[in-house]
Amino acid sequence: MCVMKEYILSGSPYLGSCAFQHLNFISAPKTFAEAQSFCREKCVDLVTVHDVAEMEVLLERFQDQYEDALWIGLKKGTSRRWHWSLADEHFYKEGERSYLNWGTTSDNNCGSFRNRLLHMRECLPVKFAVCFDETRSGLEQYTLTSSQMDWLGARDFCRTHHTDLASVRNAAESQMINEVSGDLEVWVGLFRDPWVWSDDDYSSFRHWVTGKEVYTTGDPACVAMLKSQSGRWDERPCGQKLPFICHCFASHQMSFHMTLSAASGLDWTNPVVQQHILQKIREQLDSLNITSVHWRKHSDGSVFKRKHD
Repeated sequence: MCVMKEYILSGSPYLGSCAFQHLNFISAPKTFAEAQSFCREKCVDLVTVHDVAEMEVLLERFQDQYEDALWIGLKKGTSRRWHWSLADEHFYKEGERSYLNWGTTSDNNCGSFRNRLLHMRECLPVKFAVCFDETRSGLEQYTLTSSQMDWLGARDFCRTHHTDLASVRNAAESQMINEVSGDLEVWVGLFRDPWVWSDDDYSSFRHWVTGKEVYTTGDPACVAMLKSQSGRWDERPCGQKLPFICHCFASHQMSFHMTLSAASGLDWTNPVVQQHILQKIREQLDSLNITSVHWRKHSDGSVFKRKHD
């Protein structure tokens, strides 16, 4: 689970450098907030998981180091967001994650596709689904399932036999999925949930225990990896004390310092402002083959610290 080139930005501001990502298992039990603060102070943050391959690394390295459950960096946020099940960030060009051509909107949390339009549906009804296979090309990448399943069943089927449920990234892809599905309303990889990563990473990868709903209501909750469920995830009260995994970096780092100044009235604490600045920095670094750029938070969760001098 290594990142060859990754920049970490903090609002101090500090620009970290090319370093090999590594993970630290902390056996001393802490609440989620305590674990989060510890990781931000000593490393970068609680671990974020991006795909099945990274999940397998966690299982291989830490399965024998904890008895019941351990914290990862996922917790319930205050609002729901739409995601594509296929989480690979390199799979999407700019604007393709948000190519959402809605036909029917509602309060439901799973996405279906029919006649080049997306529909918000309940996740439990059974439908045919369109799977995506990255090992093929063109129209052959998209396969209509031979049986009907609920959304979770369709996602697991597509991950087992192909790559994942299909994403609808652009008009050309919409047309190909339409050719495969015909007049059927089919499941695609769109879902909505309130879960957010501690480091604000976009990752839409989810590895819930079997039968876990896409969206659950209730009290604030945090996510633990369960040994009894072969590393699958479930909700735990955030005040429970568990061991945890920090996302850290090797000790040899090259540092760059820069000063950011804002126009009068700009709210540095606004996540939208922070993400806009980060996106501009990503665009500037794109030619340098940097694989990931994100803010490094202070132990109190803030990104920026005002420079009084």
